[in-house]
Amino acid sequence: MTADQALAEAAQGAAKSETREAIMRVLEDAPHGGMKPSEIAADLGIKPEIVRQRLHHMVRDGAVAKDSGGNYYHPSQLPPMPDFKPKAGGAQRAKS
Repeated sequence: MTADQALAEAAQGAAKSETREAIMRVLEDAPHGGMKPSEIAADLGIKPEIVRQRLHHMVRDGAVAKDSGGNYYHPSQLPPMPDFKPKAGGAQRAKS
């Protein structure tokens, strides 16, 4: 790997981290709890596709939770979920 490639890779990783942090702030401040990816994207002024991709990874990593209606939640904003069973990797709603 060249120095230029390493620098580009590091910059891309930093941008992903900044987007994840911004998404977490938006979700944490959501007055009504869960938010759709399009709402998050509008708040942040970025493309919905980027938000959806980031949210997918964040659910997989257990950083956020997703309900069956497509709303995403910061862990501190989770509504009561009687069927909630955390997976080993993080917080996700149990599949029916």
